[in-house]
Amino acid sequence: KIKEGDGAYQITLTPFYFKQSLGIRAKSISEEFLIQLGAANLYGWIAYTIYDDFLDEEGSPQMISIANVALRTLTEIFDTILLENSLFSTYACKTLDSIDSANCWEVSNARPKLESGMYLKDVKLPDYTNYKYLVNRSIGHSLGPSAILFSLGFGENSEEVKNLSKFFRSYIIAKQLNDDAHDWQEDLLSGHMNPVIVLLIKKYVVKNPGYIISSRKDLLNKLSELFWYEVILDVSEEILQYVGKARRAIKSLSILEEPKYLESLLKGVEGGALKALHDQKQTVDFLNVYS
Repeated sequence: KIKEGDGAYQITLTPFYFKQSLGIRAKSISEEFLIQLGAANLYGWIAYTIYDDFLDEEGSPQMISIANVALRTLTEIFDTILLENSLFSTYACKTLDSIDSANCWEVSNARPKLESGMYLKDVKLPDYTNYKYLVNRSIGHSLGPSAILFSLGFGENSEEVKNLSKFFRSYIIAKQLNDDAHDWQEDLLSGHMNPVIVLLIKKYVVKNPGYIISSRKDLLNKLSELFWYEVILDVSEEILQYVGKARRAIKSLSILEEPKYLESLLKGVEGGALKALHDQKQTVDFLNVYS
């Protein structure tokens, strides 16, 4: 199922492509090492995809053992892949801790009551300030490239590892905001409060402080016009800002000889934001005529 998805090659080949980005500096990195890292990323994707279904109350009990086996295998790989550098195992463990912490935070904070008869202003919205928990849910994607840097002698506090982390964090935020801008209606109906919905509700309450929820579908209809007139502009601008931060992180990664792979990750997200701005103009023109 994972292999048939749109991002299959990005999941399995991120370590390989990152090695290519390093040029001759990474000549000593073996194919076996890259295969292990690619497998670890795949096992992590399998495990957290299944866990994510349970967090969304859509999980299948038959899948839970698969997730557990995948996570155990992932952990074993990261514990043993750099035995001569035990600091990477610690770094990987901290990263997995941050993923689980983010998932726990989301279930506890991003599933507020959203029931008919409630004043919208009384809904307890999650605080996505600085997007810490948003990015930590997917930060495991950076572990393969980080392992490569550790294997070359760079530690957690090196500028190289820090700048790689800055790149992935900015890229993940931009990508997640882009996804949330497409999924906000589905998320709202299922009671999942993503950052785009939070922004929509905050803006709507300022304009309509006395609004009482009659149904989630009615709320969706109320928010849709605001989304196209205002919020899509705000979100697209923020996505482009994080794309810019990611590009600056790439420039700071002096170890890179061929940065085009990391750049290619940004192009899809940037293109999505620019397309949203284009679509916004067309949709607003239609709404104005329709009104």
